[in-house]
Amino acid sequence: MLKQTFEDRCANRRQMQATALFLLLATEIIRPDLAPLLLFAICVAPSLFEQGFRLGLPTTEEEATKVLPLICLSIGIEAAAFSGFGDYFWKFGGYYGRMLAMGEWCAVFVHAALTFRLSGRMAASALAGVLVGPLLIPLIGAPQGGLPSDSPSMIALAVVAGLLAVSQVAHVIRQAALERKLLVQRRNAAELDRAFTNSIVENVPNLLFVVDAKTRRHVLVNKAAERLSGIDKDQLIGAGYDTLYPVEDAERVRALDDEALTSTAPVPFEDQKFVSKDGQTHLLRGRRVSVRDDKGDPRYIIGVAEDVTEIREAEAQVRKLAHYDSLTELPNRVLFRSRLYEAFNEASAGQSRSALLWIDLDYIQEVHDTLGHLVADHLLIGVAERLLASVRLEDTVARLGGDEFAVVQRGLESREDAIQLAKRLVETLSQPFHLQGRDVTIGASIGIAFAPEDGLTVDELMMHADMALYRCKELGRGGYFVYDPAMDEKRRARRAMEQDLRQAFERGDFSVVYQPQLHLDSGRISGCEALLRWNRDGKPVSPAEFIPVAEDIGLIIPLGEWVLREACKEAAKWPAPMKVAVNISPAQFKDLNLIRTVISALAQAGLSADRLEVEITESTLLQGNQNNLTTLFRLRELGVSVGLDDFGTGFSSLNYLRQFPFTKIKIDRSFISDLSMSVESVSIVRAIAGLARNLGMQTTAEGVETQRQLEIV
Repeated sequence: MLKQTFEDRCANRRQMQATALFLLLATEIIRPDLAPLLLFAICVAPSLFEQGFRLGLPTTEEEATKVLPLICLSIGIEAAAFSGFGDYFWKFGGYYGRMLAMGEWCAVFVHAALTFRLSGRMAASALAGVLVGPLLIPLIGAPQGGLPSDSPSMIALAVVAGLLAVSQVAHVIRQAALERKLLVQRRNAAELDRAFTNSIVENVPNLLFVVDAKTRRHVLVNKAAERLSGIDKDQLIGAGYDTLYPVEDAERVRALDDEALTSTAPVPFEDQKFVSKDGQTHLLRGRRVSVRDDKGDPRYIIGVAEDVTEIREAEAQVRKLAHYDSLTELPNRVLFRSRLYEAFNEASAGQSRSALLWIDLDYIQEVHDTLGHLVADHLLIGVAERLLASVRLEDTVARLGGDEFAVVQRGLESREDAIQLAKRLVETLSQPFHLQGRDVTIGASIGIAFAPEDGLTVDELMMHADMALYRCKELGRGGYFVYDPAMDEKRRARRAMEQDLRQAFERGDFSVVYQPQLHLDSGRISGCEALLRWNRDGKPVSPAEFIPVAEDIGLIIPLGEWVLREACKEAAKWPAPMKVAVNISPAQFKDLNLIRTVISALAQAGLSADRLEVEITESTLLQGNQNNLTTLFRLRELGVSVGLDDFGTGFSSLNYLRQFPFTKIKIDRSFISDLSMSVESVSIVRAIAGLARNLGMQTTAEGVETQRQLEIV
């Protein structure tokens, strides 16, 4: 489109010039004096018009190439026309003609000067047109046989040649200045890039260092390396490994460099030791890679590293928390099992004998309750110290949780070694602990099991040691007990009973029998005590055997609720005011739903509350005195009678009688069975009966089976 517009304008110009020439000839004939003015208009005006159009053209090389032929042709024709008319008027126009000729060539100079402003090929084409145009005049024929030496065309040629030379010199000067300017710009840009790169290198948080591959000396380090080492950068540059690392570590660093020089991939390193100027040891983790020159030879070794000292310390702390008790700093259950596995494997391979001592502290709960948790914690720390002082370096002392500890002995020569250690531990732990200005005395019970004879697996060995500890507590605290294989029979019997109890409850194999209670004054039955019975495989099992097991497996609460409901249903069939007495276990008494269960059982059976009597033992009151007393008072508010069972066998009977007015006191059957043979039992029964009478309570003698016992009662 640009080319078409230019051609259209050139065509319009040719039409205008043809019209102008016709007018010029007419004017020459009619008014010769006006011909020079018309010639000036014809020559100069179109030139200025074309130049204005050309200045609006694009000046880039790519766009100038599109209109290059038109520009060259236009300038050449224009220069030829100017030269021909200028020479003609120079010769024949007289004074005015020479003025017009000079004015015309001034326009040519202006045109050339404006053309010089163009760039590249456009400037060259404009100059070529100005120079070649006048040379075409002889070909088209000039007046008077050619160009005179003093004609404006020759003068113009000389002037233009001078302008060309000057313009070339100016162009060279400008080009040199431009190149200098570009060079300065490039240098400034390179310095900015270098400063930017240096800023990045210096401010990278990780350590960055470059080592010469041949000399193994540092040629570049960043601020992070300077801060970590505590050495100035000027001293680090040029320093070798022997200056910065201990001898062994320096050799390892050289080995890493050797590997980096032969490897195409970065060489990682972990926990590389580095000692700073202040003597602190740091652990570095990073990579090293080699840089080669154009010939492929190693030139530099670049290393990037980070300080992982705090990370490793944190990891060590996590491992410690995962394997050690936070209070005593002894191995915990996790590490204990690992050490026990090692000892067990050694013993199983026949390399040595190992022993497991399972330790439980006695009376530690009383310390918690009376002196508080802080004193109890100090006590546990003291226990750990005494245990550590009593064992060998190859033994392991662990805290398993709460007041449970364990000792793993390895490399024993005989079983007696473990027994002697158990004796020492019992003795040392029974000595008073001096805590916060007071003496605290506890004890320890220990169960011992040996590997490999006392267990085929680690879990079995731990179970047998725990069984020995349990047996030690049964025999009395403050001692030790060695596992006996015969204990397995008891354990299996216990497990079998647990399973049979659960199945019996699901099948409804339990029953309730009623023991009558005789009123001595009237001789009539005043009520009955509900007793739970269980026939296991057709054989009766004593409640003294299965009731503790039911309590341990958590069956006593649903079983006791069932007995309570059955007893209330049965008592509702009896004539009033006969009562039914139901024993409530300590586990039931701690149940928050006990009061609700009693109300529900009475309502379901249609039995009045004054015909129900619940019996508790002194062991119940030992567990959470205040809460249990609150429950007792709520039962009395319902109208339910409360009896104290097995009186005289507890620890604080008189204190309980003072705190709560029981309805009835039951004398334990152990005193009744000895009435005919023990004067002391008679005195105890007489004292209890008198105490109850004075306190306004009824007294029940449990287990009267002979006439002689009845007479004494």
